[in-house]
Amino acid sequence: MAAPTTASSDSETKHVCAMHVVPGTTSDFLRFSEKSWSKYISCAERWVKLVDREEHKVAQNAGEVLGVEFDSSAVRTVDYRFPDAESKNMHIGFHSDCRRRFCDVSKIDLAEQGVERAAQKRTATASTSTGIPSSRWASTEKTEAMPPNQDSLKQHIMRANYQAAVYKSALDLFPDIPSPHGRGWIVDGESIAIHWTDLAPAPDSILEFVHCDCKKTKCIQGGCSCLEKGLPCTDLCKCVSCENTPQECLTNDGDDNDEDDDSDSESED
Repeated sequence: MAAPTTASSDSETKHVCAMHVVPGTTSDFLRFSEKSWSKYISCAERWVKLVDREEHKVAQNAGEVLGVEFDSSAVRTVDYRFPDAESKNMHIGFHSDCRRRFCDVSKIDLAEQGVERAAQKRTATASTSTGIPSSRWASTEKTEAMPPNQDSLKQHIMRANYQAAVYKSALDLFPDIPSPHGRGWIVDGESIAIHWTDLAPAPDSILEFVHCDCKKTKCIQGGCSCLEKGLPCTDLCKCVSCENTPQECLTNDGDDNDEDDDSDSESED
């Protein structure tokens, strides 16, 4: 079992730094107080979720040695004085330099933001490679949770059929295996990705409910969601001084009404 880096104060007592992220530090070694322990727990709970970070490994190793599970609510009941360690001539605490770095909340915030940006980038990449619009991709946490439809079933059957054909030719000396492109996958150079569906992100009837809230552009410049979809603004929109109105429709309706009036007047004559 891995242990946090330790430092010895004398030949009998061992000092164990629970957040040793500054190797070789000569700063003061301090014992936990109720306040500093609470701060340490709150930071460690966040660090253990950020894999591939040095602080994550330190927190995880410290948790194993201290018998603390940072992802459990029981961690709040741990005795920060560690009486069992005292009986073994072991003092559990921290170096002041290590605490300053490990409990730097702004640093944790930046690390979490970096993870979030990376996740968004992977989502955008997956959206591009699969052909699924990012708005629909982001609406579900997992691809498996996307609503089923006939086209996605077709793509799945094509993938299953292709895999079965590959398995069937496994014993052939020189198997003739075609490209998976167009058989439920998308091949782009050396990369391959699942092709989920050929359908649009939503039916046209749903797109008709698109609305905007433009304040300064009068809905005649880029950025207006209605204009981008080629739709006029409706009563659902919250735009100001809108000029994207269905004038053409109104004009056509007016012409039709005029023709009807003319035909009525001729019939009366």
